[in-house]
Amino acid sequence: MRYPRRPPTLVVPSALALTPWRLADREQWSELVRRNETWLRPFAAVAPPGLGQLGRAAADAARDSTSWPAIVRAQERRNRSGEALGWILRVPAAGALALPAEEQRPERWRPAGQLSITAIHRGASMSGTLGYWIDRELAGRGLMTKAVGAAARYALGPGGLHRLEAVIHPANQASIAVVRRCGFREEGLRAGALHTSTGWQDHLVFALTSEELGASMGR
Repeated sequence: MRYPRRPPTLVVPSALALTPWRLADREQWSELVRRNETWLRPFAAVAPPGLGQLGRAAADAARDSTSWPAIVRAQERRNRSGEALGWILRVPAAGALALPAEEQRPERWRPAGQLSITAIHRGASMSGTLGYWIDRELAGRGLMTKAVGAAARYALGPGGLHRLEAVIHPANQASIAVVRRCGFREEGLRAGALHTSTGWQDHLVFALTSEELGASMGR
């Protein structure tokens, strides 16, 4: 089965938008990644050494103008195959919200982070793994909580998934707070779950099902 090569744009009014990846975003995205690289490094999942091009850091690829089209095309292929959903998180530029809704063009708002649902399994499990990050300058304002909530409502509703999980380093308290506010429950510690810049690390697993989401929205 083939799925759309771009997920739908999800807008949280007066706050943010989740939009598909675009070729036109390369320069802004490269600058965003470069500015946040040191801040993100402690908890960012990276491939183990020895994988060559396959293990190349996303930050390095984003700075390479020849790689950006390939990155966008790869994301579109994963969307189309049904194995992933990928969005760029955007916030409105100054004055954008003063325009009428039909003129706001959220796909032109400035990139401020990323949200993706990867490792999507269809069939019996209908599940996926949530990952996200936001510009350090915007952290602590509740924006990522709104973004995760919007993505979860889509994925566990029109997106057809039954379960989302987030795998988070125990020391990443800010990220843990985000999923807790969105109704994810802690399931326990997964040993050696992800490889980071310091090696294989244990991570906490949080999960949310469509039934749990429906119950929380009904309260």
